[in-house]
Amino acid sequence: MTRLLPRLLNDADLPLEELRAARIDGHVFAVDDWFAAVDEPDSTQLRAAALSRLVPGRMIAERSSALWVYGARARAPFRHQLCIDRSNRTAQHLSPRFEYRECKLEPADIVQFGTLKVTSHLRTAIDLLRTCEPFSLGDAHDVLAVLQLGGTRLSECRQRIRAQARFPGVRRALARAALIERAEVGLHRPPPERTLPVNPCATGQPARTLPVNSH
Repeated sequence: MTRLLPRLLNDADLPLEELRAARIDGHVFAVDDWFAAVDEPDSTQLRAAALSRLVPGRMIAERSSALWVYGARARAPFRHQLCIDRSNRTAQHLSPRFEYRECKLEPADIVQFGTLKVTSHLRTAIDLLRTCEPFSLGDAHDVLAVLQLGGTRLSECRQRIRAQARFPGVRRALARAALIERAEVGLHRPPPERTLPVNPCATGQPARTLPVNSH
């Protein structure tokens, strides 16, 4: 059957009031700034397609944005976190929807979905361990969730961090990974696509922090 409407809808396809009403009635669901019919699988590819329409060229979705694309978080962040490889600098597109940073990336650190580039599951976990401040229980949950989705164990993540001794935040990342291991938080949980609770940091709830030295 021929598709009558695009895979992702916005107010260029239907009035925003109609889309919001259709969402309330259960006919569509939100995909960041877009809407999709309920019979459309809520997949990594769909979220990546939605985000690709917002992200400026050469920018790479990372941290909270990568978590959402992979399904480790249920909600898209209002302010997407993007990075660019230092070897491929470009002019930044200033927007309240984006947070930018430059970082050193290896080819294995990047996964591509259509036109959107996203940091890999492993690189996303490492960046969370290095940069989240303060580091909360929700952040620890995100690390485990994205590693599980990528089929990687926390011990492998620690090995990769040790191999990058010159990177900033290595000692902090290793301490946080060790704390997660000591807490015996299991990696084998139900797939987070639908069932994992949302990181409390993403809902506005107070975050419980882990007592890890940040230096």
